[in-house]
Amino acid sequence: MLACWAACGASLARAQSLTAGAVAGTVRDPAGSAVGAALITLTNVASGLSRTATGTPGGRYRLSLVPPGEYQVLVEHLGYRPVRLLGVLVRSGTSVDVSVTLTPAPPPVTRVDTVPFATGGGAGFGEWFSPIAVRLLPDAAGDITDLGRLSAISDGRWEAVWPRSSAAPTAIRTTCPGATI
Repeated sequence: MLACWAACGASLARAQSLTAGAVAGTVRDPAGSAVGAALITLTNVASGLSRTATGTPGGRYRLSLVPPGEYQVLVEHLGYRPVRLLGVLVRSGTSVDVSVTLTPAPPPVTRVDTVPFATGGGAGFGEWFSPIAVRLLPDAAGDITDLGRLSAISDGRWEAVWPRSSAAPTAIRTTCPGATI
């Protein structure tokens, strides 16, 4: 009976990971020490719905079964300046690491540090840019050839492929061997 229950629980866990993601991380102070019992608030940008969690004494937290979407994460603890991270993108079946360093600040705290969430260098093959990262791209004209300069596999040289019967390019390719968009 126990084996059946464990098998059912495992299959439910896998099914849930197909439709939801998770947000997890650690909360530390500038010296690297854990900030225990921090309050973490996860807010969906589109719907405004929020969920909260309290960190462990070791500074860890985890919010599971998070619907896919763009979120803001607010991390706060008494005696520290709160931090709000913008553009945290949750995808189905993934866990996003949102680790935060809180700066000590005596009460009353009158400022919240608000910063865009950075995953460490942009999206690679098979990865996603958050909507806020796309809005912050330096390409105001929306020309896809300019985005080639931002690719990790590009040397910045792109060319348009123009068929004889078309007024617009049908493809953009890089001069780097093996890399196309």
